[in-house]
Amino acid sequence: MLKLLIRLALLIDFCATLRTAAKLEYGAGIFCFKLAIRAEDEGYLNLAQFLKQQFAEEDSHARMLGGLVDGRTRLHRNCQAGVWSKGDYQALDGISQRYWAAKLFFWFRKPEELDWADTLAFMCVVESQVAKFYEVLGETRDNAVVALANKILQDETQHADYLKNCLSCFHSDPQGAIAYWQDRKVLAAIGGLIDLVIGHWHWSNK
Repeated sequence: MLKLLIRLALLIDFCATLRTAAKLEYGAGIFCFKLAIRAEDEGYLNLAQFLKQQFAEEDSHARMLGGLVDGRTRLHRNCQAGVWSKGDYQALDGISQRYWAAKLFFWFRKPEELDWADTLAFMCVVESQVAKFYEVLGETRDNAVVALANKILQDETQHADYLKNCLSCFHSDPQGAIAYWQDRKVLAAIGGLIDLVIGHWHWSNK
């Protein structure tokens, strides 16, 4: 079902869908950076190192997608000013409450309010769903798009595998924790369609 919705979104407005994906990748990267600082503060140094690497990769994905759509090397970043260092990073917009996909997935809660078990569990689910997006994107006939989709898909798969391993350290039933967030995918999909309509309207009126 999700892949069908992704194909529909790409068919309706290919560029708007990629722009939305780029912004969500950027937001995910900022969230990972903020989470890395939290992990460092709480003594989870290996997890912090991984999250910083994930931040760099998600940021790279956003730049590549932005360049693919708009021919730019730098994605326009619609967020508040801030410094990515301890004490100042909270001024930045991470997984934004602006997007309906995030609002409905978290049911209007802030993801940074969750404990580590819920955080890692929802990240596993998100990475798995994001991977499906790039699987569908890789079915296009454009070689540049296919190459980009395959590269990002490899990164997202590695992220999901590492997060699943980490989750077992924070929850006695990792699969149960993941299942809880998997049930919320329908809400996120509905929100994603709302975001697509809003994005299409925004770019159509520019």
